[in-house]
Amino acid sequence: MIYEQLVRYISKSLIEGDTLEAKKAVEIMKKNFAPGSELYKEFRLFNAMVKTTVPTQSVASRIVEEARKGAVSHNSEKLDREKSILIKEINKGLRISNLFDIRVPEYTQYATVQTLMNDWRSKTSAPPERVAIYESKVIDMLLQEKKNPTLQKTADVSKLTVDIMTEKLNRKWGDKLTTEQMSLLKNFMAIESSDRSSKITSGLTEIKRSCQTALEEFKRINRNEILSEKLEPAKKVVVELSVTDHTEENITRFLTVSKLVEELRGNDNVK
Repeated sequence: MIYEQLVRYISKSLIEGDTLEAKKAVEIMKKNFAPGSELYKEFRLFNAMVKTTVPTQSVASRIVEEARKGAVSHNSEKLDREKSILIKEINKGLRISNLFDIRVPEYTQYATVQTLMNDWRSKTSAPPERVAIYESKVIDMLLQEKKNPTLQKTADVSKLTVDIMTEKLNRKWGDKLTTEQMSLLKNFMAIESSDRSSKITSGLTEIKRSCQTALEEFKRINRNEILSEKLEPAKKVVVELSVTDHTEENITRFLTVSKLVEELRGNDNVK
């Protein structure tokens, strides 16, 4: 729960232009949820039970059983100490008065999982009927189809996020973004509208088509044997790209593909 609240606090700080506060929160997360820590182990169990979707009840039951074994194996005393340190660092290092006031949509699911894991790890026997009820609730959660979370965007959020992504891309590639890249970014960060999704899909489709064409054109003129060997794997990667996946990770892939097209054809589309 605290992890999700920190993520939302970081987003809020970025939206307000307070990058220093966001950076502080990121550092707290990286330090306290480092791989190997008890907090990280519990965090992974939470994700497995809250964010995973499985096709059958038998699979869900197996996940719950494995999660139970994982929870029992945790060092409870160390976990409690790590949680205490995390809260102290948040209270001391961040300006937020009460992190727990930040609303998390999946609050009920997280509370269910936390109660269940506490019961699993309890040194005194937890009420078996409660454990059974909560395990049943988690199984139902695992069977429910999850929707990809989307950021609620406003015009100000859109501008700030585009600026941040533009800065990141410029640091990586230098110079300016192409018209195609800027168009894709603006559509991705636009205020929610009825045609936003179709515009993104259309933009990704065009980038994919352009890259396939550019690779074919390059294949015809290329005389470098080493590059020739790399063309087919590259073409396969491009073919497998999804134009209906509108996550930030996939958008970044397409921006990279767009940069590849620019390099294959020359740099005449930069503004």
